[in-house]
Amino acid sequence: METVIAYVSDRSDDNQRAAAGLRRVEAYYSGLWREEAVHQGHDAETVGLHVWDRRERDCL
Repeated sequence: METVIAYVSDRSDDNQRAAAGLRRVEAYYSGLWREEAVHQGHDAETVGLHVWDRRERDCL
């Protein structure tokens, strides 16, 4: 199972808004992930990509 969030903004001061959105995603899906998800992501001012991946051996 993977959860992917990508965003683009036309304002470079939206970093706090993006961080709040990521926290909302983690709060909402944390029950489904059951501590098994690994988060990888990058924010580059106005562009961001984040992936939560629950690496199950059967899916690799």
